[in-house]
Amino acid sequence: MAEMTVTYSREVLSDGYFLGVEVESYPDTYPAGELEESLVVNTSDEDISRFSSLFDLEDLSVGPALRWFQADAYSGVPIVGDTLRFTVLPTPWVEMGYAAPLDFVITDVTGSLYALEVNAGTLFPCGFTGFATYTILQGGGPSVRVASTSIVRFTIRRYDQNSSGNPLYVRVAQAAKTFTTVIEAANKYEALRAEAASLITDYDAQETSFSGTITEEYI
Repeated sequence: MAEMTVTYSREVLSDGYFLGVEVESYPDTYPAGELEESLVVNTSDEDISRFSSLFDLEDLSVGPALRWFQADAYSGVPIVGDTLRFTVLPTPWVEMGYAAPLDFVITDVTGSLYALEVNAGTLFPCGFTGFATYTILQGGGPSVRVASTSIVRFTIRRYDQNSSGNPLYVRVAQAAKTFTTVIEAANKYEALRAEAASLITDYDAQETSFSGTITEEYI
């Protein structure tokens, strides 16, 4: 009998509303190999799309970790071995418990617009599109290679934005998003709860004649 525990984090922000969703690991979620990564995100903007259906479990791959950063413009040219430092964090990261300064080691630089891959040991907390203050330091610093800015927009994705052939949707265990209105946030929250419950029911209906259970936690 399948079981899934989902934690929803909800916060009212000064400029919107935050919703974080995480499927807990085994044994809280069982079977681990299929249901832990059951949250579907859109890789074009890292938006939370839905919980998986049975078809999604078969058709969609598990997404890679969040490792790619790209700004709309740079004041210098970043290179491998530099440190990407955030001195003002994206709002979702703050709500997830992270604090500045937050450092990421650059392991690859691609394309004319410099998509930056960061080390697997220092992965981004969640996807993001917007504005926050960052600096690129030469090696581990303190010399600055790319000046700090809060003006240029940047994006954080699972795939190198200069590459092609990436899937539009992938399955993950955790994602977060901010909303402009409380109605948008509430509607997404209720939709996700219903989809998670439906996944467990459908999964067990496929395996046996019994229904599984879903446990929800709220922060």
